[in-house]
Amino acid sequence: MVYCGMVSDGRRISLGEAAGRVYEPAPREGRLSSDNRRYLEKVLRLRPGDPFLVTDGLGNEGSATLGPDGTFTLAGWGPPVVSPPSP
Repeated sequence: MVYCGMVSDGRRISLGEAAGRVYEPAPREGRLSSDNRRYLEKVLRLRPGDPFLVTDGLGNEGSATLGPDGTFTLAGWGPPVVSPPSP
């Protein structure tokens, strides 16, 4: 199974296309916790405009685009889309 989110232009993004996945309990606020910001920016070396997946731990996820100063833009929020693997 390949879990996917949606990016703002409506296309699906696979976990393989996203640079990472983080847990944010209130993702609709659009601000990363300091730990998640450090993980994305320092460990994974994401830059503003890079995609990643965010989950709320309640079965919802969406694709996000990293913004400046620990912000992000969320798109395609909801249960993950599951696609069968390619042959």
